[in-house]
Amino acid sequence: MNAQHKLIRYGKRIWLSVRPRSDEQRICFILGCQRSGTTLLQHIFEEDWNAQVYREVSALSRAPGEHRLQPPEGLRDIFARQRAPLIVLKPLVESQHAAALLEAFPEGRAVWMLRHYRSVASSNLRKFGMRNGIDDLRPIVSGERGNWRAENLPEAVRAFIRERFSEDMPPYEAAVLFWYSRNALFFAQGLENHPRVRLCRYRDLVATPEACTRSLYAWLGRPWPGRYPLRQIRKDARLTPPDFPLDPTVEEAAQTLWERLLKVYAATGGIP
Repeated sequence: MNAQHKLIRYGKRIWLSVRPRSDEQRICFILGCQRSGTTLLQHIFEEDWNAQVYREVSALSRAPGEHRLQPPEGLRDIFARQRAPLIVLKPLVESQHAAALLEAFPEGRAVWMLRHYRSVASSNLRKFGMRNGIDDLRPIVSGERGNWRAENLPEAVRAFIRERFSEDMPPYEAAVLFWYSRNALFFAQGLENHPRVRLCRYRDLVATPEACTRSLYAWLGRPWPGRYPLRQIRKDARLTPPDFPLDPTVEEAAQTLWERLLKVYAATGGIP
């Protein structure tokens, strides 16, 4: 972060501490699978001077350094002290509790980030190492209690993954199955029919950022902050899913889920 960027961030903190308190506060949850463009969307909101943004580890965490959220009553106390009219948080490891979060916060809305399973798998392994997909699946297979990866997952999804899991399975196949497990939660919670949930496709956010963010802000009931936040989008962002060998059964399951998600996206305001 350069000196100019630090100065801008400092100015925003000062503004949010002195601006008039908003009478109507909107809460936006950024949810979905890791490496789906959630951080990019978070960075765009961070450039909005009227948005208070909390990262995955923040004052909202239930313990210092943890990714898990505090109970709703603790979150509500923190939100009540904020002056910003828009509060944004990115609790990806709570995506399996999206419906419960929206029930606890009637003023809340959720944006579920959507990115092709091959792109997510490639980004996952590039970022976290070639065994990360396998490490992510292990708690699902064992049903590890208290592990966010295994929570609220439909038994049919767990069984599908269990049948294909091994410690020496192809890394990309494991990463695609993890994408499958996280995005299956969208339908498992009935979010496709929830009036306060919206899909946001990474490709459209990068390729047509103004149209995408204008539409998103209108849905949130907030004025569009202009083009300045869109400088966060890299011109060399990878939009074409990579090619790698994938078991046909895994490919079919992931592609079927992907097409279901795209259908919901198109029907709920997605950019064609």
